[in-house]
Amino acid sequence: MKKIFIYCAYTLISITIIAHPHVFIEVLTKINIKNDILEISSTWKFDDLMSMLLKKQYNDIDSINKKLQEKYKKENFFTTIYLNQKNLQISPLKIFSTELENRILFTMIYDLKLENNNNEIIISTYDKSYYTYLKTEKDDNINIIPNKNYEIESTIFANFNKLFYFDQIFPYEIKLIIRRK
Repeated sequence: MKKIFIYCAYTLISITIIAHPHVFIEVLTKINIKNDILEISSTWKFDDLMSMLLKKQYNDIDSINKKLQEKYKKENFFTTIYLNQKNLQISPLKIFSTELENRILFTMIYDLKLENNNNEIIISTYDKSYYTYLKTEKDDNINIIPNKNYEIESTIFANFNKLFYFDQIFPYEIKLIIRRK
């Protein structure tokens, strides 16, 4: 009986340890405010291997873009945006792909009307299945365009309340505090 227990425990632990993402994406976020509209541009920079596979499988950037939209639209592009603690069910207004230094870039642009003079926005981008790793935890992945009418503070934080993948992984989220000057 003891041997069976040890075997089962070893098997469960080893399955969890060897599992890992298959696609690695660096998420670059750009924040810009135009006429009280917050524009959130989220660009996914695919890893070298996935970029190479996409280019090999599809003939041109338009075909790649179409395939990526089909694939990730079902998952709402792994992105949830909260405005003042309300989950917004918004879709990107623009979606396009480009190529830079042999890497595929996939960009989604969201527009969001600011509600009042003091807004809190949370941008949460992660794949709960952990098949895709979306890297958002570096401060230099956020580019905030200065605005004379608004003060914008940004932080990236580990959200331990959203554990996923056998409660081993947590997402990093972007928190923006936007105040009218």
